Amino acid sequence: MDDNRRQSCRPEPRMTQTTAARDDGAPIHHQDDLPTQIPHAEGTTLMHAHPRTAPATAPTTTPREPVSGSPRRVGPLTGQAGRAVLALAGLTGSMLVLGTPTADAAVPGLMRVERHSAFDSSSTKRATATCPAGKRVVGAGTHVHQGAGEVAVQALRPAADLRSVTVRAVEADSYAGTWRLTAYAICAESLPGLQLVHKSSTSSSADSKGVTASCPDRKKLVGTGADITAGNGAVVLNSLRPNGSLTSSPTRHTAHAFEADPYARNWRLTAYAICATGLPGLTRAERSSNSASADNVSVPVQCRAGKRTTGMGVEIRGGSGEVVLNSLRPDGSTTQAPRTTTGQAFEEDPYPAKWRLTTYAICANQ
Repeated sequence: MDDNRRQSCRPEPRMTQTTAARDDGAPIHHQDDLPTQIPHAEGTTLMHAHPRTAPATAPTTTPREPVSGSPRRVGPLTGQAGRAVLALAGLTGSMLVLGTPTADAAVPGLMRVERHSAFDSSSTKRATATCPAGKRVVGAGTHVHQGAGEVAVQALRPAADLRSVTVRAVEADSYAGTWRLTAYAICAESLPGLQLVHKSSTSSSADSKGVTASCPDRKKLVGTGADITAGNGAVVLNSLRPNGSLTSSPTRHTAHAFEADPYARNWRLTAYAICATGLPGLTRAERSSNSASADNVSVPVQCRAGKRTTGMGVEIRGGSGEVVLNSLRPDGSTTQAPRTTTGQAFEEDPYPAKWRLTTYAICANQ
């Protein structure tokens, strides 16, 4: 699409107020892992998983952030609603155990740290947020500043030792504007049985993929992550969805990704689950926007009174690769535990179909 056509067809941002809509949704069924334990360095245990087969502000749509530079050229839109066939075969994964189980306790030392990339027009950016000494990652988040729907988040990846979170984003097409990427790590003193699990899809050119990482040994999910390998901005994250509810603890996390345009190369999707033992009152909160054709949507969700956020998730329904994740951002600071999570998504280009954004928060007793 040339610049003149793109400028003429892009609608003005819609600033309509929406109301919250509950969307519990049916869980995506999968089969549990059978971990096989082997020795690992530094007193940890590496386990390979062999697949067996209270209220917050309402969700809003907001105008795009101002950008510098000229609009980019884009290719034709080819995503279609209903491209939801998932490539779930041939999964691989592993689990890294960083702690040992103890009695139930609240989350000690919960806090948020952040790190920013450079603010420029480079096409690919990374940022890594590192927990202070003595603390480990329990949740991962990101934010694209002034990406305006032209930048695709490719990874929210906890480090294998759970000391840091690395995020990566790529321009979906050539984009002259300047933008910045932020990594968020939710950190806490090492939890009992703290463990990182990851599971990967096959590497292929399928136009959509989904993969589930599950906590073993009756452990509970405290945080999520995902990584697209070799997507090069042509593949976009569509969801990081933890299971659970306001009355049940999450135990697994499912990631989905779509090709934004036809993409002939092979790519792989990996889901990360951060798991722990003995956290009282662990639940999942959620909040959804209305289903609409909006330029961009922002949805905050807040943990109930007496609870704080350990991890986050997001889901775009009906986007079919034409809507890109822009933000999964916790509040809080280095001196304050997070309680509210805000998800945000943009249409990459004008998209007439209706879509909906859901933000998830994994909450534990304070």
